[in-house]
Amino acid sequence: MKRKVLRLTPAILKRIISEEKQKIIIEKNKIKKKKLNDKQLVESLKKLMLLKKAQKRAGKDFQRIFEQREKIKMLIRESYNGRK
Repeated sequence: MKRKVLRLTPAILKRIISEEKQKIIIEKNKIKKKKLNDKQLVESLKKLMLLKKAQKRAGKDFQRIFEQREKIKMLIRESYNGRK
């Protein structure tokens, strides 16, 4: 009985990886083609709304932090300029 032993060369590895990528892409396309039922649609819209609210909240927090940082920088500059 003869055994076929493959050596893993870079070319073979690239071919295997590309084949696996193709399989994954095909599976993703199948999943995308499925339509959402009403319950899944409502859940996804709720998640989207929550994400938007979280983004707004985070934006306001970052804005507040940025403004505080700018105030501190101004105070440092003023105190540094006043010493001269």
